[in-house]
Amino acid sequence: MEKKLLVAILIILIIFGGAILFLLLQPQYLNKKSETVTPTVKPTTITPTTQVTISPTISPTKTDTTQKDKEDITKALATKHGKSVDETIVTVSKNTGDHASGSIKFSGEEGGAAWFAAKDSNGNWVIVYDGQGVIPCDDIEPYNFPKDIIPECWDEATNQNVVR
Repeated sequence: MEKKLLVAILIILIIFGGAILFLLLQPQYLNKKSETVTPTVKPTTITPTTQVTISPTISPTKTDTTQKDKEDITKALATKHGKSVDETIVTVSKNTGDHASGSIKFSGEEGGAAWFAAKDSNGNWVIVYDGQGVIPCDDIEPYNFPKDIIPECWDEATNQNVVR
């Protein structure tokens, strides 16, 4: 019986020792530093073969006209709504020189609206429509707006949307 007990203890020690030896031989327990490979980069010289020159294509006259148009449209919108020019915030999205569109917002107010303007026969900007609703066809018809500025309008006679 004593011999069997001694063999059992010996087997347990062998298993326990083998497990410890197995864990110690794992790479993360061996304290080996991993080898770091540093790539060698050869410098490359790039020689430009073509020189590109960029010149401005916007003429100062067009810029001045666009700024003046924005100022005139802002004045017209401010007057229409009984606001000062300083509290009228206007953005111009499109301007053909005779027709323009954009958005309007007043200082201190959350919402905004779209607006559409056209030049009259005297060269003055007229606010044809501003708001958040559908644009009435009757309002824009006399001004011959381009389709890319107003692609659709509302025909009040037929109560239908009209694709222009």
